[in-house]
Amino acid sequence: MSFFRKPLKLALLIVLGCSDNTPPPLSVADEAEPTLPISAPTEANSNQFGTVSISLNFPETLQVAPSRIEVVVTGTDTVDLYSERQLYSGRQFEGLRISAGRNRLFVLKAYDDAGELAYTGVAQADIAANEQIHLDIDFWPLDRRLSLMSAGIGEGASERFALKAQIPYIFRIRYIRQITVELIDALTGARIAVILDESGLSQFDVRTFRIVQLDASASFFLLVRNTEKVWRIDIEGY
Repeated sequence: MSFFRKPLKLALLIVLGCSDNTPPPLSVADEAEPTLPISAPTEANSNQFGTVSISLNFPETLQVAPSRIEVVVTGTDTVDLYSERQLYSGRQFEGLRISAGRNRLFVLKAYDDAGELAYTGVAQADIAANEQIHLDIDFWPLDRRLSLMSAGIGEGASERFALKAQIPYIFRIRYIRQITVELIDALTGARIAVILDESGLSQFDVRTFRIVQLDASASFFLLVRNTEKVWRIDIEGY
């Protein structure tokens, strides 16, 4: 029987604007979520570092002049690996020392003289120990941002939502042990992207993310398969 006919427990919340709300923990009977300190790296190679330089690419016509830039780097376990706010004095950062590991998420926020958030940028990279990499990060005005959340238990499909072309979207996914998440064109039914496909059974509460940038604006929905557990997907547009 198709799971589209199966009763679903789904929630979809769309909020225009910015939000710093922390997702609540996943809750499953008889299983406890591990607690992680917010600033302590937990990976085995956390004592090894790579060096990152970043070029800041703002729109040609600035609506608001940036005054300070905040850089926050996280790993897939959501632990902050690096966080700093610097005076804006040029279009490049040099010598950021980041703990080595795969799938590092760089979120940059540009503030104006009044301390208001004006632009955001995002990138994803693997960091190798004792090596240097360079990132080019495009900044977008704040009015392009979008926050969306979908949650459920077991297989199912989210409600429809609209995504724009050429804007990087972060898909933050929390699941238990295994899951497959696909982005489906709501009009044609075509699969646009496999956001995540994990079949391992070793971890209880997994937190990961993917960055997706589309070629065309359209209406989509998320198709969730390969799980019987609770899951949550947050989408942020930068």
